[in-house]
Amino acid sequence: MTSFLKYIACIGKNKISKHIEIFNELDFNIYTNQKWDQLKKHSNNIIVHYPDGHITKGLNDRITELKKSFVFASDSRTKKVKMQMVTILHWNKDCVMNEEFLFYDNTEFANQLGMN
Repeated sequence: MTSFLKYIACIGKNKISKHIEIFNELDFNIYTNQKWDQLKKHSNNIIVHYPDGHITKGLNDRITELKKSFVFASDSRTKKVKMQMVTILHWNKDCVMNEEFLFYDNTEFANQLGMN
C-alpha cells in the first residue's frame, strides 16, 4: 500500500506539472551544477538512449556519460552552445525515471564547438 500512496503523491491531480518540476530541478540544478550524488529521481537501473544510437544501462553508466558533457565545456561561460533538444522520460510508479530518450542534432552541436 505504501508504494501505491507514493504513486498517488507523485501523480496527484497535476501529474505533468510534477514531472516537469522534477525534470527542471534535475536539468537546471543537479545537471548544471554537476551534483551527481543528487540524482535520486533516476532508477539505479535506468536505461538511457542517446542520439548517436548508443545506450547506457544503470545509474553509474549514466553519470559517466553526464560527466563527459563537461569535458568540452568545463566552464560554460567561455563558449555558448545553442541547441534544441527533446527528452522523453518514462516514470515508474514511484515517480522515478527508469528510461530516458535523448534527441538532438549531433552535427549541429559539433559545428558549434568547431569540431567539423
